[in-house]
Amino acid sequence: MGWFTSLYPVHLDLTGVDVADALAAGPAADLAVGRVAEHLRELPDHGVGYGLLRHLDPDTAPELAKVPAPAIGFNYLGRFTAPDPSGTVPWAFAPESAALGTGADPDLAAAHVLEVGAVVRDTGAEPQLLAHWSWPDGVLAEPEVRALAESWFAALTALVSRSGDAVGQSVAGLSVAGIGRDELDELTAGLDS
Repeated sequence: MGWFTSLYPVHLDLTGVDVADALAAGPAADLAVGRVAEHLRELPDHGVGYGLLRHLDPDTAPELAKVPAPAIGFNYLGRFTAPDPSGTVPWAFAPESAALGTGADPDLAAAHVLEVGAVVRDTGAEPQLLAHWSWPDGVLAEPEVRALAESWFAALTALVSRSGDAVGQSVAGLSVAGIGRDELDELTAGLDS
């Protein structure tokens, strides 16, 4: 069994967002989440048509071929129940699934400078986010990737700490025809104080 996935580049613009405040779990975190959510909602068909436009459409393929490949590839694999040694969990990875391997052929060209594969495991106590970071030797050094990974987890921690903020959730999830993100930001500017 497998699943269908699509690969498409996304540029997330946080111009005007106070990144230091967002990373400190301040109100700017809500603004950043809202902007990213809106941008992703605006993608036609959630990006599914990109491959067709990039590789098969004679009118768009030449233009899209000029754009460099994204430096970072991110793949969220979903949420799974962690294996239960008591055998009470109805589904888990087969013991031999490790034989499929998690690495890549060293002679194969890297698709991205950095690849992140993330999965959420339900462990019984609470969900755990696991991320596998990979990069080609000689392009990045481990300390650089470790610093980026630590920053990424710090940003996620800040966002999680804001998750109880009803204003941030309602603004991030709001979609009103004819009102853009900037106008919503302006309308809700005084609500966080």
